[in-house]
Amino acid sequence: MRGGSSPQKAVQATVGEAYVTNVMLDFAGTFLVEIVICYAWVKLLHIKNARLFAIVYLGCLYGAVFLRNVVPTEARFIWLICFYVAWPFIMSADRPARKFFVVALVNIAIMMAEVLGSAFWIALTGLNRLDYDVARANLGAFFLTHAAHLFLLILLLLLLNQILSKGESEEENRGLRYFLWFPVTQALLVGLLLAIRQYLLPDSVELQDISCALMTLFAVANALMFLSMRSYSQKTREGQQALLLQGQLDEYLAEYQTLVGEVERASKLRHDLRNQVQLVKALAERGDYDAAREHVRELAAHVAVDPA
Repeated sequence: MRGGSSPQKAVQATVGEAYVTNVMLDFAGTFLVEIVICYAWVKLLHIKNARLFAIVYLGCLYGAVFLRNVVPTEARFIWLICFYVAWPFIMSADRPARKFFVVALVNIAIMMAEVLGSAFWIALTGLNRLDYDVARANLGAFFLTHAAHLFLLILLLLLLNQILSKGESEEENRGLRYFLWFPVTQALLVGLLLAIRQYLLPDSVELQDISCALMTLFAVANALMFLSMRSYSQKTREGQQALLLQGQLDEYLAEYQTLVGEVERASKLRHDLRNQVQLVKALAERGDYDAAREHVRELAAHVAVDPA
């Protein structure tokens, strides 16, 4: 009995040791990366409850890593969509248009770092596949690749934060609806391409080359998009400033017209007063003092009733 059970125990021990090693490799590749991504979500999306968001986000993703060998691929894929798209969207305090915009851009940055990290791994090892056995056989290249991937991810997210922080004006936020479709379409295309490469054609060198070329194209396209957004925002501000200046000019013109009217009325009053004085003077010179006094009383009464 003992002799028969010994090989079985040895196999179980070997499998258990391999499973722990796999989990360790998974955590080595995702632990710091997920912390950086979680911080980026909180920073870029104005998360309503950062502590709750981080606990649920990191807890669920690390749980998925720990259970990676027992969870079906389809379930892991759905899990990633939930916590890379749905959970940040739900917890953000931003307007819906900005949520879609930022979620798409962050996912593009994540996938861009992933593609460039894969290219770095291929350049180091010449291997297109990265599984547990290959990682254990190339631990130095494995850790160097993940360090480069982490560095690229931080760099891309910092750049994205810098660009978005300069575009926090109300005019640029209102203009997001004109540019929203662009990063969302990119994220869907790249996500589909990476899913095909990850789950259907993991050994395809052509897909890796296409992914790198597509990421380069999207990087240039996004730079042009942000320049267009900045130009749109500047034109919007200039238009609003022109409307404001036009309103101020109309107010100044109205005040000028009022002032001109008052000056003309004062000139008319002076002219009328001069005529009345001449009339009173003429009456006094003729000796008709009663008529002169009567005219002065009428003039005083008129001025008291209508000062204008």
